[in-house]
Amino acid sequence: MVATAQSHARYTKNNISSVELDISGITGNLLSGDIDGNDVIEFLDLSAILSNYNQVKTDPADVDGNGVIEFLDLSAVLSNYNKNAVVD
Repeated sequence: MVATAQSHARYTKNNISSVELDISGITGNLLSGDIDGNDVIEFLDLSAILSNYNQVKTDPADVDGNGVIEFLDLSAVLSNYNKNAVVD
């Protein structure tokens, strides 16, 4: 099973034999800050934040989805910097 969300590294859960509609028993964290979608939070993601900083627009660099690319978005990238997608 793979869970994805815009501006987040994917979460992959292996060894699942079946999944019902209610998947509440499967937990995992999507790492915020993967702006370019390559499953690694790194320099390209940081660069996307900095090049769009203080701009109001809909963009993957708006990690928290509040419509402004600002400190909270930068903080999300920095807190997960150099981390990869989670594979269980």
